[in-house]
Amino acid sequence: MGDGSMNLPPGFQFCPTDEELITHFLYRKASRLPCHPNIPHLHFYRSDPSHLQGKAVVSGNRYYFFTQVGSKEINGGKTENGYWKAVDEEEEEEEEGEAIFSRGNKLLIGTKKHLVFFLGQPPSAIQTNWFMEQYHLPTSNITSSERKKWVLCRVHDGGEGNSQGFSHSSSGDNDEDGIELSCLDEMFFSLHDDLEDVTSPN
Repeated sequence: MGDGSMNLPPGFQFCPTDEELITHFLYRKASRLPCHPNIPHLHFYRSDPSHLQGKAVVSGNRYYFFTQVGSKEINGGKTENGYWKAVDEEEEEEEEGEAIFSRGNKLLIGTKKHLVFFLGQPPSAIQTNWFMEQYHLPTSNITSSERKKWVLCRVHDGGEGNSQGFSHSSSGDNDEDGIELSCLDEMFFSLHDDLEDVTSPN
């Protein structure tokens, strides 16, 4: 789905949580299983983040895509006109990043790294408003034979796009006023709406 289009009910946005991104998308991609929507695979470090339009899955100002990274690209990589770098020095020194645990049994399901895009080259590079969350599976899930591993990237402009869950707003409301819903909540309300359309005989 390189055009970034998604078939979602009116009023819904694709805003999965960290846990949903890892369990429903990244894990399935690494396991060669299908997932919906079909998030595309991009050779991300060959182009700048401003070139994502029309290539990645888009929801609001957020872009979702898979890419493969080697050991030299864990903390970022060079593009045509700049480079990605870890947001803080402590995270840059850590190969895996922030740990993400499942809500139910609190098991480690993956990690997340925060990166920011710089335009130009050091020492005169300029920090931009392009940010990225890079999701990784635990190291134990990666076989030694894999030279590069799958990661899921969420890129957004302006430092926004950190809302989680499926947000739903009624007509006339702004997206910021939407109610955050999980995948199961979204399915429940969809079923509830269908039932309301059925009238009972008098």
